[in-house]
Amino acid sequence: ELSGLRQFKFQQKLKQQAQAIVDEEGQVDAASLCDKISQRLPCDLAEFDHSAWQELNLAEYNEGEIMQLYARNVLSQVDQKALKEIAKFSSESVIIVALSPIAVIDMLLMLWRNLRLINKIAALYGLKLSYWSRVKLIKQVIINMAYAGASELVADLGADLLGAELLGKLSARMAQGLGAGMLTARLGLKAMHLCRPIPFSDDAPKLRDIRQKIVNQVQSLVKKNR
Repeated sequence: ELSGLRQFKFQQKLKQQAQAIVDEEGQVDAASLCDKISQRLPCDLAEFDHSAWQELNLAEYNEGEIMQLYARNVLSQVDQKALKEIAKFSSESVIIVALSPIAVIDMLLMLWRNLRLINKIAALYGLKLSYWSRVKLIKQVIINMAYAGASELVADLGADLLGAELLGKLSARMAQGLGAGMLTARLGLKAMHLCRPIPFSDDAPKLRDIRQKIVNQVQSLVKKNR
């Protein structure tokens, strides 16, 4: 438990240092900070494209540019894996809720799978969660989701998402499943933002970047049940 909490605090410290460098307020060397981040990544991800990163002449760039280069060359690969996991878990949430006849089972399955999703995303960014560090992360995720406001959720779940034609064909259970899937996706994206050691800039992934995969799954189910 202590080890997990230390890892969590250290990850938060790395993120604060990275943010300070991006804001041109930090005193930490960007290259050494990137090396610390790499040491925490899973082996297969840490080695991916590191040759290209190490071949760069970092002396030609300022601290903020080094952080951007690292995020683009190394962390972007982790981001893509995390987005695939989010799309997978979200699509499965749609199916689980649509097929489950009992609301209590829906809730338990969603709780279990969403916890698994948070664990997977944390592990991709080199964070091993203990019980209390998981509680702290989930608390931050929920606070961030609440802070985003209902307007963001309404915009993401509006009728333009699927089109009026498809919405009219959805059963009540399928519509509930779709809502559960979108909420799982939002939770996963917030977890990404919190676990990523270098904060996203303008290229932060949004729900619309993965929702089409969820929509395609729903559409295929609707066609099969015609």
